[in-house]
Amino acid sequence: MTDPAELLGASPPRLKASAQTGARPGVVGCLAGLIGFVIFGFVMFGIGRPHGYCYRIGPMQIFESAEGVSVFVAIDLVTSRPGLVRSPPVVRNPVRLYRIDVGRDGTVTRLILKPPAGKSHLLSIEPVVKLPEGLYLLQTPSLGHPFPQLHRIHGERIEPLSVQESGSVLRSLGYAGGDFQATRLVTERNGWQLLDRLGSTFRRFPKQVISHRHQFRLRFMEDDTADSITAESFGEGERWAVPLLTIKTRQWRSYRSPPHLE
Repeated sequence: MTDPAELLGASPPRLKASAQTGARPGVVGCLAGLIGFVIFGFVMFGIGRPHGYCYRIGPMQIFESAEGVSVFVAIDLVTSRPGLVRSPPVVRNPVRLYRIDVGRDGTVTRLILKPPAGKSHLLSIEPVVKLPEGLYLLQTPSLGHPFPQLHRIHGERIEPLSVQESGSVLRSLGYAGGDFQATRLVTERNGWQLLDRLGSTFRRFPKQVISHRHQFRLRFMEDDTADSITAESFGEGERWAVPLLTIKTRQWRSYRSPPHLE
């Protein structure tokens, strides 16, 4: 006959072993779920992965006048965001706006235009409008900004007119709203001709834009190391070629904010 004490003494070790054996699958399951969640976030949302950055030449407007050619060109910071479900995966934000004037003889004047504090959206190049008293950026109506507003380009500064004054000036010019075609007509009446307007799409720029009036062309080059714009003459007389703008386009990855544009 089995001693009851032996039964009582033998039972606890078996129960303890059973408890330990049952705990292991739970721990393993939790770890597997955690690892799967991390992998899912890493692949789908890019959690823990660095962003990719590079600078590229962005939208531009090119005008011809009696003095030469004027180029207004934005520089974009292009951010590639990791993850399969990021929307959009690539974002372009303007960080600098140049005005580059090229004379018939190849002389170049280059200015970095500076908007007022908090108005960095103007760097995306609103329509450039030539008026009798000067050059302006026209901020067209948008959500939160229902009325058009003029911003005067004064040297390297961008100075806003009030909405009321802007409306008065635009009405006096016969501008009743509309797209670039409407501003183009106003500009041409004041002596400037729009040669080309290049948008912020991801297509490549044309190889060249030609000023037949001044007999020189603008050439555009794009590759993985630099974007550049060069002016070169093709008419009679001494030939010349001058670089207008070069932007290094090397991409880098970082967990921090991108370095300042040179």
